[in-house]
Amino acid sequence: MSLSSVKRCVRTLTAAAAAFVLIGSAAYSEKVNPFTKFGGNWTGNGLIYLSNGNKEKIRCRAANTAAELMNVISLKLELRCAGDSYNFEIHSELNYISGAVTGSWTEKSRGINGNVTGTVNEEKIQAVAESQTFTATLELISQSESKQQVRITSPGSEMTDVLIGLNRASK
Repeated sequence: MSLSSVKRCVRTLTAAAAAFVLIGSAAYSEKVNPFTKFGGNWTGNGLIYLSNGNKEKIRCRAANTAAELMNVISLKLELRCAGDSYNFEIHSELNYISGAVTGSWTEKSRGINGNVTGTVNEEKIQAVAESQTFTATLELISQSESKQQVRITSPGSEMTDVLIGLNRASK
């Protein structure tokens, strides 16, 4: 084998290896769980705006679990908030399929539940939670690895707007 043949063979093998790495990286990035950033334990404070015009400070804790099991990408959300006269506890089970978010939610203290639909990208989950008597929009925004913002809006209900800043809890 001549020197030029060896050089061609090395270039071909190098190009093939680079293509394999790039294709493998692209395939892996499609499978990355977009919920991972939202997982963990969180604590923080916020404000709740009520339909009577009052607003109240609230303290919140969240326990979120991102998982992937048998090609189902999911996020379990548990958000508990309490103020002097108002509290709520929301549990949601979200699934990510082909760019869309679907799932269910329950507000434990009021005994209402329904379905969730929405979207997710690297920084934000945007969803609508609906039941027969209640509709709310939910935004969960990852501001960094250690900070999140939650906004729940439900015009026409007792709780019209909730704004919460959460920090990742220490382990």
